[in-house]
Amino acid sequence: MKIHTLHSWKRYLSKSDFKKLLHYVENAKNGLVNKKMLMFSGSGKNGKTTLLNEILFYVNMEKCYEYDISEDDFFDNIDKKNIIIHGGVEKVNKDLIQDMLENDMNIFCDTSFLDFVDPDILPQTTIINMKHVF
Repeated sequence: MKIHTLHSWKRYLSKSDFKKLLHYVENAKNGLVNKKMLMFSGSGKNGKTTLLNEILFYVNMEKCYEYDISEDDFFDNIDKKNIIIHGGVEKVNKDLIQDMLENDMNIFCDTSFLDFVDPDILPQTTIINMKHVF
């Protein structure tokens, strides 16, 4: 059996979270829609950003759009189906998230402050709690 590129994360996630991760990532890689965004949550130094970067490379950077909160505020700027939000998801306009999901975009993001994420987007979110500290 071939080992998945993200297999090294298995030891840092619960069994169900690892299965969710692989499901979302494989859908994104194969052009399938997840319908919910996948959010990595947890304190610092637990691999959230590293995992987002590994997803970006595995899915294929050319198929992804890296959303930068400081530069990109409008849906019209986004032309890819797989979205990677590096930090700052707490500041993303909930209407923009809605637009992305309604337009069949796969969203991967992270937060260190789940309490600050707009509660209106949480029902459209699958959360993976990153508990390991490196």
